[in-house]
Amino acid sequence: GRLPLYHMDVYRLENYREMEDLGYEEYFYGDGVTVVEWASMIEPLLPETYLGMEISVCPEGREIAFKPVGQRYEALIEELTGCDYSKYR
Repeated sequence: GRLPLYHMDVYRLENYREMEDLGYEEYFYGDGVTVVEWASMIEPLLPETYLGMEISVCPEGREIAFKPVGQRYEALIEELTGCDYSKYR
C-alpha cells in the first residue's frame, strides 16, 4: 500500500510513560498509519486528532464503532457513513 501500517498493543505497559522508550512520536506523527490496541492506557500521549475505533461483541457477531476526534476524522467518517457528527460535539 501507499502508507506503512504500524501496530502497537500497549496492554502490557505498566505506565504510559514507557511509550517514550519505544519512540512513539515517530509512529504517531510520521507518514504511516498507527493502530493502537488498548489506546485508553496511553490516552495522555495520543495525538490531538485521531480516529478511534471500538470493536465489541454483539448477538449478530461484532460491531465496530468509530470515534472521530477532530474535524478531519469527523469529515472522513461523515463521508464514509453519511452520519452527521456535528450533533455529537
